[in-house]
Amino acid sequence: MAGRPPTPPELRLINGNPGKRRLPRVPASPDLDAPIERPEDLPAPLVPVWDSLVADLELLGVLKRTDRQALRLTTATVHEAHELAARVQKEGAVYSRKGRDGLIKKMNPAAQLFLQYAALASRQLAEFGLTPAGRARVFSRGGKKGEDEWAEFGSAAQ
Repeated sequence: MAGRPPTPPELRLINGNPGKRRLPRVPASPDLDAPIERPEDLPAPLVPVWDSLVADLELLGVLKRTDRQALRLTTATVHEAHELAARVQKEGAVYSRKGRDGLIKKMNPAAQLFLQYAALASRQLAEFGLTPAGRARVFSRGGKKGEDEWAEFGSAAQ
């Protein structure tokens, strides 16, 4: 699929509808706004990460029950990134080994994995609006109607 994926109607309602196009009807489901519960089979090391992410998402008001699986994957990814970061901190990002031409410096495989997990975690967190760029995308036009965001700078007619 080429281009940016379509924005869900819920986000278009939050961000505003600058093109004034008709929005598709989203069936109201009272079940979506029910509090999200921690999965019973969530491994113990992931519990603090889950609780932290849920607290942040509830503060932003974007957490829905349907996000549970995506949140579970994000929790595992963030936890693994933290574990790899601690391992790289302990072992170092580069190691030396003896080669036929002398010492050869190589990148620690944990450092490479950390880079991959950190990039994946960043993308997943952005989907939830938990990065600066993600917040800007999710809440870019969340101001009140009639509110002039440039009012504090004075009008152009001055």
